[in-house]
Amino acid sequence: MSQGDYLAALGLAGDSAKGYSAEILSRALPGAYGQGEEMLSKEHYAEAGATFAYLLSLAKGEKTSLVGDEVPIEELARQRDFCAEQLMVQGMTEYRNGLLEEAIGTWEQILAFSPEHEGAQKSLATSRTQLANLKALAKEEP
Repeated sequence: MSQGDYLAALGLAGDSAKGYSAEILSRALPGAYGQGEEMLSKEHYAEAGATFAYLLSLAKGEKTSLVGDEVPIEELARQRDFCAEQLMVQGMTEYRNGLLEEAIGTWEQILAFSPEHEGAQKSLATSRTQLANLKALAKEEP
């Protein structure tokens, strides 16, 4: 953590961070949240969304925050959802511009960190069907 790679440090915990001391968690969790905010400010929505989703996974069973008042759970969820919505807009723009493969990739990024996102699920299914139909039509042309 001396180099500020908080996500890597937390990743060593596997499925949970229970093995860490309170001191390490008190530094790593806010630091990882800060990295997520930095990615968000750079409009790296997939990476930021994945970071916030990962921190939320560590928060299971917590009522309001991960460490004291440092990382509020509702803020993690809000940031994750914001990232997903920004990617939905990007995917819809790609879709409307006929860039089906790009739109599919964008919606897959959402589902990587927010698998329950209904809009991405529906958009992905529709786009995959349309892409398959277009490929089938292209094969039929002489």
